[in-house]
Amino acid sequence: PQLLIHIAGGLSVLANGILERASKLAELFEEAEYSTNRDEVEIMKRFSEKILPTLFKMVDDLHCSQQQDETLESAHHHSSGSDSIAAQADALTDAIAALSKATPSHMLQNLFAKVIHRVLEASQSTDDQSDKMCSLLALSQALFTSHCLNESSVTLLYRALRPLIGTDETQPRVQKRSYKLLAELCKSKGFVMTDGRLNELVDLLTSSTATSQVSARSMRLRCLQAITASLEGSALVEQWMLSSLLGEMLLCLKDSNKRTRDTASGLLMSLSRDSLDPCRLIEAVTGCLASETSHMKSAAVLALSKLLHEHGTKNPRIQAMIPSLLQTIV
Repeated sequence: PQLLIHIAGGLSVLANGILERASKLAELFEEAEYSTNRDEVEIMKRFSEKILPTLFKMVDDLHCSQQQDETLESAHHHSSGSDSIAAQADALTDAIAALSKATPSHMLQNLFAKVIHRVLEASQSTDDQSDKMCSLLALSQALFTSHCLNESSVTLLYRALRPLIGTDETQPRVQKRSYKLLAELCKSKGFVMTDGRLNELVDLLTSSTATSQVSARSMRLRCLQAITASLEGSALVEQWMLSSLLGEMLLCLKDSNKRTRDTASGLLMSLSRDSLDPCRLIEAVTGCLASETSHMKSAAVLALSKLLHEHGTKNPRIQAMIPSLLQTIV
C-alpha cells in the first residue's frame, strides 16, 4: 500500500508521455519515421485493456476502506489513515484517466456503461450504499476527465446525476461527490451549450437550492462558477444570479467552512469582473441589507466590502456610490 501512490503516478506519467510523444511525432514526421512510438502506443493500448478493470476494483476497495477508517477515527479523533487512503484513491483515478486515453473506445464506453448501471442500482437500493456510490462517481469522473467519452455517454452521466442532486434524501457524501462531478461537466462549454442543456442546468441548480446538503455547498458553488464562466457576457447571468441565487452566494460568504467561504468569494469576484456590471451587482447586494435576518445583513456588508475593495479605486461610478452606501449601512 505504501508504494501505491508512486506506482499509480508512474502509470500516469508513462501513459501521458507515450501519447504526447505520439501526437508530436505525428505532426513532425512521416508515418514510417515514428513506427517505434506507434508500437509503444499499441502496447499501451493492450496494457490498458488488461489493467483498467483491476484499477477500477482497487478504487472501489479503497473507498470502502476509507469509510471503515473514518468510523474508527471519529472515535479516536485523528484522520491520518483516511487522508492516506484518499490520496491513494486520487492517484488511482488519475492513472485511470491517463490510461483511458490509450484504451480502445468500444471498451471504454462499455466500462463506463457498467459503472453508470451500478450507480443507478445503488441509488435505488434501500440500504446505505454511500460508499459504493462515492467510489462509482469517482470512477465516472476519472473517465470523463480523460475526454474520451462520447456524447451519449456524457448525456447518460448527466441524467444519472440529476436525481442525486435534486433531492435532500441523497446521502451528504454522495451529493457532494455528485456536485463535484457536475462541476467538471460544467467546465466544458460544449456540454453547457448543448441544445436545451443550459436551461436544464439553470432549472436544476435553481430548484435544488433548498435540497442541497451543507457539505455540498462548496462544490455547488463551483458548478455555478463554471456555468457563469461559460455564459460570460450573457444577459442570462444577471437574470439568473441576481434573481435566484444571490442570497445563497452571500450566505456562503459567512459559512463555517473556509473552503465554502473562499469559493463564494471567488464566485462573487468573478461575477463582478467578467459577467456583471459591478455597479448593478452592488445595487443588488445593497438591497439585501433590507433583509429581516442579521445574518443576511452581515453577509451583504461583507460582500459590499469585497466589491468596493476590488473596484472602488478604479471605477468612478462606484466611487460616487460610496457616500450613499455608507449612509445606508450605518
